[in-house]
Amino acid sequence: MAAFLPVVVPLGLLAVLVLSQLYAVIPVFGLLADDLGLDAQRVTVTHTAFGIAYAVGFLVWGAVVDRIGPRRTLLMGLGALVPATVLVATARDATWMIAARVLQGAVAAAFAPAAFAYVGTRIAVARRATALSVLTGSFLASVVLGQIAVQTVSALAGWRWFFGIAAVLFAVATMAVLAAFDDEPPPRHGSQPVAAAAALLGSARTVAVLAVTGTVLAGFVALHTGIQRFAVVTDPGDLLAFRASALPAIVAAPLLSGLLGRIRTGRRIVVFLLVAATCATVAPAAPVAAFAAITFCVAVIAPALIALVLDGSGPHRGAGTALYTCALFVGAGVGPQIAATASSFSATALAAAGAWTGGAALAAISSGRPTARFRPGARSRRGP
Repeated sequence: MAAFLPVVVPLGLLAVLVLSQLYAVIPVFGLLADDLGLDAQRVTVTHTAFGIAYAVGFLVWGAVVDRIGPRRTLLMGLGALVPATVLVATARDATWMIAARVLQGAVAAAFAPAAFAYVGTRIAVARRATALSVLTGSFLASVVLGQIAVQTVSALAGWRWFFGIAAVLFAVATMAVLAAFDDEPPPRHGSQPVAAAAALLGSARTVAVLAVTGTVLAGFVALHTGIQRFAVVTDPGDLLAFRASALPAIVAAPLLSGLLGRIRTGRRIVVFLLVAATCATVAPAAPVAAFAAITFCVAVIAPALIALVLDGSGPHRGAGTALYTCALFVGAGVGPQIAATASSFSATALAAAGAWTGGAALAAISSGRPTARFRPGARSRRGP
């Protein structure tokens, strides 16, 4: 087993850095439009291009994890992020920028399956829940920290410097992983990644867990989008402060993971989905308090779901984590559409509450079924 802090702290920081690349363009849409000759509608493609490549990339990189191991996958992904991020920083026109963002998203997708698989195999079981909470909390924190960072750097030196600095940090991170993370032999089962994913999807319980996973960020991102679309908070400075106010909840979830771990995983997911749904219904009246509570709930639910996936994936953790992260970010992609089709912020909040209530019901039904691990060469009659 690997030491806890030397693994979890670097992975948590890397999670923020990697996923910040997705959200970093949002605060500088106006600057990008001016520099690259894009109109207000087309500039959003710089965000979407990364997001689509990122979600699809999980499925590919999950297979790579099962073939060569999580450490080697981390090194490949981080190493490829260096030139990809340099291409973003040096983009001179719209075509260049969008192509660079597709490449950046595709290689950034290596991180999550590799990181979750590394934690799932190299961290002691007693501390694994805390490690998973740190990772998922870091992903959530990147929504806020990435936008704060790019706004700060852009104000001082321009948006290109944010990506230039990120490229340097990715190079440093590659060297750090090479030096500090333990090597491991390639998995013997790595020649059947597609069969592993198909077998996992053959389980009704796995499909149910992935469906629940999709609701988590769908509601969360819908609410964040609705806050801006319906001008619940109007001043840009107040909006940034409002988003930053959720950070304490993200920090609190890993610190309380030991206490929360006393609650059975399936029950914990159901309870906190229902709490999030309840908070969503009062978000129009008390947005700050509601968002802090919802953020805490999401930070508790996400690691509990990945724990279920890892537990049921057997030796094929790469395939399992790839399916989990793909479902998570498909939900994140659906979230803005919920807000876009709603007539008001109250309607958006009710839709988010409905998604989480449905997820809780599905989790309650599926959590009562026994868990059987995936065995290569055999098709289990029970869920993984």
